[in-house]
Amino acid sequence: MTDHRQPRPGFVGTDYAAARIADLSAKYGGARTAEEVHAESYDNDPEYRAHWDRTRFARQLALHVLHFRTERGLTQADLAEQSGVPATTIERLELGESEPLMLMWVLRRLSTLGLRFHIVVADGEPSLTRSP
Repeated sequence: MTDHRQPRPGFVGTDYAAARIADLSAKYGGARTAEEVHAESYDNDPEYRAHWDRTRFARQLALHVLHFRTERGLTQADLAEQSGVPATTIERLELGESEPLMLMWVLRRLSTLGLRFHIVVADGEPSLTRSP
């Protein structure tokens, strides 16, 4: 079995969090919700909590890009073609698995289609809001 506790080099994705939720769900026979497993893991596992906090920005960006794409009725392939961003990059972006330098390049490309963000850094933590 792959050790999901260590993120893939260069990525900030949710591999560890997803693996932790899957492991605990299996341990409890699937009787617990993902939210319950997440809450327990966040409260009791410092490594999980650190990973979750570290990947917050990538998860926010993933949701904004996903909403932008689906609001326009586009597939990942459509968005890739229109933006010039490889489809595999769009897929990783929507999974929260993009490295910071790649994010800047992708955001510049998507901005040509009208996707706008405000990035705010408060207390050392970046957060995104989508502009109308």
